[in-house]
Order: sequence, then structure tokens, then C-alpha cells
Amino acid sequence: MPRKTRRPSEFRVPTGVVRPVLWPRYAAIALVFAGLGAGGMYAALRPALHRAAIARRPPLAVNPPPISPIAAAPPASLTTGLPADQAARALGNWYEDHKQWAQAIASYTQAIGSGLDNPDVRTDLGVAYYEDGQPQNALLQYQAAQAEDPRHENSFFNQGSVYAVTGQVPRALGIWRAYIKRFPQGQHVADARQLIAQINLHGGQIPFTPNANANTPPPSAAP
Repeated sequence: MPRKTRRPSEFRVPTGVVRPVLWPRYAAIALVFAGLGAGGMYAALRPALHRAAIARRPPLAVNPPPISPIAAAPPASLTTGLPADQAARALGNWYEDHKQWAQAIASYTQAIGSGLDNPDVRTDLGVAYYEDGQPQNALLQYQAAQAEDPRHENSFFNQGSVYAVTGQVPRALGIWRAYIKRFPQGQHVADARQLIAQINLHGGQIPFTPNANANTPPPSAAP
């Protein structure tokens, strides 16, 4: 993303139920990578992305890690003294940390609408969509982040995850290979190499079967 990354993520399949979703038949590739700390109310590292009950998704390069127990609502002090755009982003971070994807999506969207439109927020919004079982919308946000800043690592790397979970393996491989070439010293180079190797070990296939409910293809985008 260079934008600061907020937290590590893992190789998993989307677990949403209402919207187009992909369910794995069995766990395949488990990867965890380090994220850089983000600013604002969430400077501390935050927990890994939402873990599915029976499987894991492709890794997402996100923004932050650890809070413990899930609370019902964000504390009032979270947004005290913050301008509207920063307050909306702080709420988005809180909701995303607590796996409340719909609220995170609404808050990040509000932050962007209030003028806080940058690759970091776009990628956070993409992650929320991805975790909410909306890979198509996630991809659109990652592409928007790249349009704003082609040097943004995470928004580029994450596109491979979307293509992987939607069964577009050649596109996923293309993204991760291009990532290694574009960012030879990037923070996810090792992850990209491992993902490529794992897929090659399975004959160019991702070792999971998409759920039949995932009937909305992602938008076209050249890797």
C-alpha cells in the first residue's frame, strides 16, 4: 500500500453468507505476514484478519493488529476531538478489528466521502469488503488505491488474493509475480514466492472448491 500497513493477514476463503461467497472444502495455504504500524487512533498492531471456522484465505496485506475481547460498540472516546473524516476512519478501524464488516464498510465509505481518500483507506475498505464476502467490491477498491499510488504495495498484492479465491489462478499468479518484480525489496516478497510455489505444487490449481453460491464474477482487470 507506501502506505502504512495495519496488520498481518492469512490465506483464507471468504466466509460471508448473504452475499456472493466462496467456501473452501479444506484448509490449504496458511500464511501470516507482518504489517507496519498505522497512525491515528490505531497506532498499535492489530489482530490477524477474521479466521474462518474450517479454512483460511489468501493473504491480505492490510492495515493494523491486537485488541482482545470483542465489544458491542466503539467507545465514545474513540472519536473525541477528531474531524469528521478521521473520526469515520477510526470507527472503520474499530469495526474492522471487531469483525463487524458492514459497519466497517459504511465507516470507511463515509471517511472517503468526507475527503479522506487515499490508498490506505481504500485498501482498508477493500479488506472489509473481502472479509464480508464481496471480492468484486474488494478488487475495485484495491484498483482504486493503485490508481492513486502505483507504489502502494498492499493494494497491489491484495489483488492476487481476490483472483485466487475467485478461481482466477493465472491472474493471481500474474499479480504475485508482478509484485516480486515491481517491489523486489517489498514486505510481502516471501509470501508471494510461497504462494506461487504452493499453487505450482498443486498443478496450477488452488486446493479448494468454491461454493456454488459464489456466482458473481469479479470485474476484469489485467494482472
